[in-house]
Amino acid sequence: MKQHKIRKLTNDVIDMDGFQNGEVLYIPGAMTPTEILSAHDSGAKIVKVYPVSVLGGVQYISALKKPFPDISMVASQGITIDSVGEYIANGASSVVLSDAIFDKEAMAQNNFNVIRQLAHFATLQASQVLEWLGFIKEKESSGKKTNGQKEEKLWVVS
Repeated sequence: MKQHKIRKLTNDVIDMDGFQNGEVLYIPGAMTPTEILSAHDSGAKIVKVYPVSVLGGVQYISALKKPFPDISMVASQGITIDSVGEYIANGASSVVLSDAIFDKEAMAQNNFNVIRQLAHFATLQASQVLEWLGFIKEKESSGKKTNGQKEEKLWVVS
């Protein structure tokens, strides 16, 4: 039997037992400020705020970051691809886009082309957000042609 090494694990509840050794990045889910603080105090390096869209979305993340500026938070549930930048600008360290990418209708019809397109769009949107925040910069290309093809843009994450 093949064994796999787990490097990251998320959960919708706080259960830090067995995860303090640092071998696995455990991201517990929390809803209230008390739960977020409890997860952080128990050793979580990052906390998933779930279900963020029901709790107020971007405004909820912004409100949570005021008392907890040093706690990294992942916004999860109901996030649209177009709102990624707002979440990051208001304090989320990252977002979960599963609801946006895994469209229910496309999943029901096994339409993986739609899912692939949504994932591609999400990647493009994320690149724009990172560029806007100054994390990546477009590297100047020489404009030279290689094997008859013009060089493509290169993005550098700093």
